[in-house]
Amino acid sequence: RYSKLFQPTNIAPKTLSESDTKLSLMSKSQKLLIDMGIIRQSSMGIYHLLPLGVRSMNKLKTMVQKYLTQIEAQEVKMPIIIDGTLWKKSGRWGITGAEVFKIRDRHENDCILSPTNEESVTELMAGLGQLSYRQLPFLLYQVTSKFRDEIKPRCGLIRTKEFEMMDAYSFDESIDTAQNTYERVSMVFENIFNHLELPFIKVLADPGDMGGEISHEYHLVSDVGEDKLKICEICNQGANIELNSNSCPSCGSTSFRQVTGIEVGHTFLLGTRYTLPLECKFTNSEGKAQPLIMASYGLGLTRILAASLELLSTDDEIIWPAALAPFSVCIISPKDGSKEWDVGSVLSWDICKALEQILPDDVILDDRCNQTIGKRLRHARRTGYPYVVCVGKGVVGSPPLLELVCTVTNTIEHFTLPDLIKFFEDFQRH
Repeated sequence: RYSKLFQPTNIAPKTLSESDTKLSLMSKSQKLLIDMGIIRQSSMGIYHLLPLGVRSMNKLKTMVQKYLTQIEAQEVKMPIIIDGTLWKKSGRWGITGAEVFKIRDRHENDCILSPTNEESVTELMAGLGQLSYRQLPFLLYQVTSKFRDEIKPRCGLIRTKEFEMMDAYSFDESIDTAQNTYERVSMVFENIFNHLELPFIKVLADPGDMGGEISHEYHLVSDVGEDKLKICEICNQGANIELNSNSCPSCGSTSFRQVTGIEVGHTFLLGTRYTLPLECKFTNSEGKAQPLIMASYGLGLTRILAASLELLSTDDEIIWPAALAPFSVCIISPKDGSKEWDVGSVLSWDICKALEQILPDDVILDDRCNQTIGKRLRHARRTGYPYVVCVGKGVVGSPPLLELVCTVTNTIEHFTLPDLIKFFEDFQRH
């Protein structure tokens, strides 16, 4: 019920202009998410994710887990605090910048707040004893908080000091089998973005301090992004401009267009970059010890939430990817004391119960009956519910008619309750 929902909206007084506030410094997604009570800033670059935000995040996590399970990835949970000795062994301790949170415990041991877990997962695998090639490949993943001491956090959830990330790690016996695993996980990334109906660009990238053989980034094109991407005009293949290549690596063309992107995913074919220094080995078919071939993969989940709103939303209304809306349906009951109240108040609960059978835990009833339907409809549109059922004047007719508003297409249809139920049964099937 909406009357019990924790959604502290943030509405600036109409007397204030953008020059009087910090509105002009906010990205579209940041302003909408704060204004509609979906996130709340705690401090610079650190945010609370409030109930509606948690619901959207959980939907995204569930989707990611579903696709990873299809390729037999296994979920683990690794420590957030990492022993600094591991990073010293891998060589990353001395080359990382100030963006890595380095701390010391009471015993003066160096530690890191996890920005990524290549060393941790490699140490885990190395500690199992020598694996057999028959046990490979292994593909492990986790969904957890990551930390980065950003010098200039910006755009709300797009660049923060703490963020939710899916990070996965694969271990193979050869570069050929590792390449095959790499392609399978890359296809999962593409399936996730396609499911979300987000137009993404996959580009060749510089592995940077992470190291390894090859690297790809996944971007959503947006003016608030920080990465400049070169897209080949002939074959449409792309590369981050950091690579400083003058010709397309796929077709050799020198004709490019440049776009700006928000990086939402990154993959690395690492080879033995971590397994060699951390002595993570397996026994091959000839009985010889060899270093495992490794790859790592990351999806920035909080960034995907925000970046999708940059692409899809208007300046005033959130438009979620359909699969990520906090609730798919919002039902607005009549105003208390209106002529439709006696019939509509009971009917609202009947609609809610019927739709909950079709869309479990995906329907919310706006029972704030002291407000007009119009005011609550504006609020529902701004929050981004894909469908809003208004129990209004039509319910006193014969037969009673319900108003269905599709906020994405900005269309209105009228249904009897049986027809409304059939509409959402068809919606769920597709």
